[in-house]
Amino acid sequence: MIRIFGQIESKLNQIIQAPLNHNITIFNEIIYPEWFGVCTYQVVDLVGPPLYNDNIVIQKAINSADIGGSLCLLGKFYRINEVVNIDVEGLRITGLGKYYSTDTPSNYLQPTTLNNQGVFKISRPGIRISDINFTGNISTNKGAGAIGFALKYEILDLNGIVIKDIDTGVNNCMFVDFNMAIMTRGANLKVTNCTFTACYIGIMADKPLKTPITNHSNDDVNAQTRSHVITRNRFHSIGSSSKDASLIGSACIKIWNDTGITSESNGNGENYIVRGYNNEITTNHADDCKTFFEGSLDRTKIDGNTILTSGGTAIKATTGNYGSISNNLIDGSHTWNGNKLFPETYNNSTSFPSGHGIHINNSNYLTINNNQISNKRFNGIYIEKSRNSSIQNNTIHNFNRHAFIKKSTLAPEVQDGSTYCGIRIEKSPTKQKNNIQNIVSNNIISIHHQKVEGKYGIYAGDGDDFEFIKDNFILPTRITTAPILID
Repeated sequence: MIRIFGQIESKLNQIIQAPLNHNITIFNEIIYPEWFGVCTYQVVDLVGPPLYNDNIVIQKAINSADIGGSLCLLGKFYRINEVVNIDVEGLRITGLGKYYSTDTPSNYLQPTTLNNQGVFKISRPGIRISDINFTGNISTNKGAGAIGFALKYEILDLNGIVIKDIDTGVNNCMFVDFNMAIMTRGANLKVTNCTFTACYIGIMADKPLKTPITNHSNDDVNAQTRSHVITRNRFHSIGSSSKDASLIGSACIKIWNDTGITSESNGNGENYIVRGYNNEITTNHADDCKTFFEGSLDRTKIDGNTILTSGGTAIKATTGNYGSISNNLIDGSHTWNGNKLFPETYNNSTSFPSGHGIHINNSNYLTINNNQISNKRFNGIYIEKSRNSSIQNNTIHNFNRHAFIKKSTLAPEVQDGSTYCGIRIEKSPTKQKNNIQNIVSNNIISIHHQKVEGKYGIYAGDGDDFEFIKDNFILPTRITTAPILID
């Protein structure tokens, strides 16, 4: 039996042949009892006024779904005039997984007005979304001025109380021109095989909401931004090196942290402030992006990512202990030539990509091993307010070489007094040294030419009282130890 709702005849072959200006909703109960579908065919141009509110059709299908059911989107374009609320636990929403090409169905879900701030708001756990393309309502330049969200997770229990577990996944989706493509509060979200383009932020794991004082009052609401797995995704044009002020803070992935919160133990060595933790960010590919990762590194693994043409600091770890940044390829070059930061040799240095390769702040007991960092304008690895970490077997080259890229007729090289280094361990402003007991060994720091503005291969600002800095290969400069400042 087939139940059909819409302005069409009731025979299946007539559904397939239906005019393109009809909205069609099909519930297949017998032929395919394991799923039901929503199918919208439209002839309306995307830039024209909407003729139908497709969010109404999709919302009705969701409201009619059973727990653990499936919804398949078979149409080409869906106009979303209001946010669709998904509150059926365990629902699976899938599309055709095709990009738009001529008349090929492509499942584009697109907000149609500036007043509409998003597509799907998800309030129940276990919602799985796959093979759908989400696009913002305006075209952006690398995310500048983007608004709204594609997916927003704020999980509630049956009484409307915020809970911590999302327990869901997003797979093989495309997100274009959103302020935050995926925004989540809670734990256990897996994002795989997705493409993020021209968004201000690709994935934001934000702080959990405060649970009201009820029988849930004993919940640990300060430590539930955790256990997210983000792997095998593609990030493109997320901020880039653009100087657009609206792109300040743009990032592919952000994990919530409180800036300035210390990760030091609280006296007894067992307690310290925790924010986002136990996350895994692996084997992603990012290019033409400002920052790949920013946020808490507490017990978090950032491994095997390829971060190319990064226009800002590639990885910013700000709070968190026991994390790992390993086996990542970071290249700030914006040209096919690996020995040049920027395609044109005549550009002023202020237009070149900036930022560090890896910047660690208020994070201790880290593993920063086997990374390859090249063509960053600032420090290759920058450590401040952090201690007891392993920084080993990294390859850092061509750091801070923007003055080398110049008109061939200019000589000598312009020196600007920069202080950037291959590895810089900062000097504490007080006599209490915060950046000690870091093991720095077996790193290769090399320059492919002899005229470099970088100060040192390794700068040990707080000294090396325990002689943990050794056995590094540095060409053609030296290790230095800064004097200790006495208050």
